[in-house]
Amino acid sequence: MKCSKFDKLARTKHGTLHFIEDNVEDHIDAYWGSRNRWKALPEKLSQMEHFTDWDTVIPIDHGYDESKPEEALDLDDMRKAVLFRGGKLLSTSMKKGDWRRKLEFECPFGHRFQATPGWCWRVGTGATSVSVRAGTMVHGPRSIPFLLRYGIRSTAQMR
Repeated sequence: MKCSKFDKLARTKHGTLHFIEDNVEDHIDAYWGSRNRWKALPEKLSQMEHFTDWDTVIPIDHGYDESKPEEALDLDDMRKAVLFRGGKLLSTSMKKGDWRRKLEFECPFGHRFQATPGWCWRVGTGATSVSVRAGTMVHGPRSIPFLLRYGIRSTAQMR
């Protein structure tokens, strides 16, 4: 069988066929949920069941009361959100609704750092910020419970 350009790309280090053929289970889980879900995909794209329910909203839990307006969020909301993402909030005070003053956090790996609530909420989990600044982001199954909730059990490096 002749390989297409797509097949060649898909078999590279970060390619999805490589994940399947070389049993990179954490990546399989991240992309498809499980190997069984990948096996259940139809052989041809034309056989795929198309998504049609565009009106249904599926809420995603972010670890805090999202019905509150930003100006009403406080230290307790921040603590819940950071814990949900696998980190710890070390600060003991926060002006309600202040998204610009830095707070002190600890990531699952024990790194302490300061960041604004806005940065943690909008840019990232806060739990990996120290590692990202160092050039490597590592996700471990026991280190970041937030990722496990979505089936992500990989160790990924960003360079």
